[in-house]
Order: sequence, then C-alpha cells, then structure tokens
Amino acid sequence: MDWPRDKHATLKGIATQDGAHRGTSASTPPQEVERRKNIRYACVAAANVVEPKSGARVSGRLTDLGLGGFYMDTMSVLPVGTAVKVRIDLANRGFESAARVVFALPGMGMGLTFVETPEEDQAILRSWVRQMSEGMVPSWEVPETPVEKPAPEKEREFSRKLVSLLVQKGVLTEAEAYALLDLLFR
Repeated sequence: MDWPRDKHATLKGIATQDGAHRGTSASTPPQEVERRKNIRYACVAAANVVEPKSGARVSGRLTDLGLGGFYMDTMSVLPVGTAVKVRIDLANRGFESAARVVFALPGMGMGLTFVETPEEDQAILRSWVRQMSEGMVPSWEVPETPVEKPAPEKEREFSRKLVSLLVQKGVLTEAEAYALLDLLFR
C-alpha cells in the first residue's frame, strides 16, 4: 500500500518540544525521527525533577542516560518545554543540573535535555557515560589529583628536626639518631 503524502494529516502520536509528533495515523506511514545529538546508554537510577517556579516534584526511574540528557519512567510528567532542576543518584554519587523537558508521554515518562550543568557534575556525567560506553556498570571513581611532593631539601630538614626532637624527648638514643640520619643523607 502506498501511503498518502498529505502533510496536513492529523497525527495521533507523542508531542515533542518542537511541536512535531511521533506516531502513526491512518494517513501517515510509521516513522521514528531521532533528534538526539548524543548517544544514550541503558541505565537504571533514581531521578528527581523539580519545577522551580511551582515547586512541583516528579520522581521516577531513569532508564537511559547520555551526555545530552536522559529518559525517565514516571506516571506524572511535566509539559514539554518546562525548565527544571534535576538530581540523578547513581553509583553512590549525586548529579545535579538544570534541564528542560523535551518529550512527555503521560502515564509513561519524559525525556529531558541538560541545559546548564556545573563543571563538577559534568565530570561525574562524563565518567558514567565513559564507563557505560565501555560496557561497564557505572561506579564511583575518585579522580586522581596530583599530590605535590615536597622538595627533597625540605624532607631532609624535616627528618633532621624530627630525629633531633626524638633524641631530646628520650625516644631515640644518639646512636640510633646517627644511624637514621646516615640513612637519610647518603
């Protein structure tokens, strides 16, 4: 059967942010249009959304996540275009961001896109997405921070003063102190 090409046909589908619909009707062929700019990965986590103006709260289960946003299963949805604050709890870490509802299906869930994410939370999100892209379950990683190593002369001065103090307190004998200092300054 050849589908009519009537662009004014009424669609029975799902509203998205740009006013487009996804779904089918008697006069249009079934089609899925992918609008995401980032890959999303299957994931299960707690998601909480708050609409700041009214204080409306929606909780649900996040089912996929990417650098650009996520989808959450929830019975209650907010209107497409609503600006919200989001908190995602995954792998013993909390992630927070400003977001916007871009897809809503009452009784099922909604898709959200991240709008403004603090640098620290961006790092958490990148870590989760990297792990999922490698086929791993996200876990909490402590980023390695370079530890500034003291200069050798400072270490030697500290050691010399410590050994001297231990001799004064009677913890070390002078012979033990000389042996330790000999090891340090070889």
